[in-house]
Amino acid sequence: MNILKHNGREYTCSNGHTYSRIDWALVNAKWMLDMPIVEVMVMDPGCSDHSPLSLLLAQEEDKRPKPFRFLNHLVKHKKFHENLHNTEFRGVDDKIKECRQKMIDLQSTMKQPGQPMSSVEEEKELKIRLEKWILVEECIAKQKSKVQWLQLGDGNTTYFHACLKNRYAKNGITSLNINEGVVVTKRCEIEREILNFYK
Repeated sequence: MNILKHNGREYTCSNGHTYSRIDWALVNAKWMLDMPIVEVMVMDPGCSDHSPLSLLLAQEEDKRPKPFRFLNHLVKHKKFHENLHNTEFRGVDDKIKECRQKMIDLQSTMKQPGQPMSSVEEEKELKIRLEKWILVEECIAKQKSKVQWLQLGDGNTTYFHACLKNRYAKNGITSLNINEGVVVTKRCEIEREILNFYK
């Protein structure tokens, strides 16, 4: 289970003397993968002792180019230093899909009688290539999600993609409280307020 990022009031419950944070929004990996980026707004409690929680969906998608990130799996490649600017490790998802599709096509033709032995060798090579790209994907997911305890052989990348999305949601700024309780949620307004603050 993952805890969703929260904004608004720091505490969710008060009996008049003690303030505490006992109300949380928890989601599972499937939720993180299927839903857009969400955060929880802790509302004012009014006359209740608990603050209501409101789920806020991301209003606009960030279309800016992603920054370059150095990924640990690159240094394991035997030609890393001579091919530092090579594009071999770009589009890992596409390479996995391509390998899987080639394997499906090859295996469907191998069902027919009279296929050459070279098909068996080609299938072995495809399996090796697919395994390589799945390990690369796992290494990327591990590094991006900062979950370092993944043991080799555990291909549970769905969980790590969910962790990655959760980290992205927690690290992103989707709303900003400016002076006198005004909340800004549009990306251009948030950027303008941040720039004005640091001028």
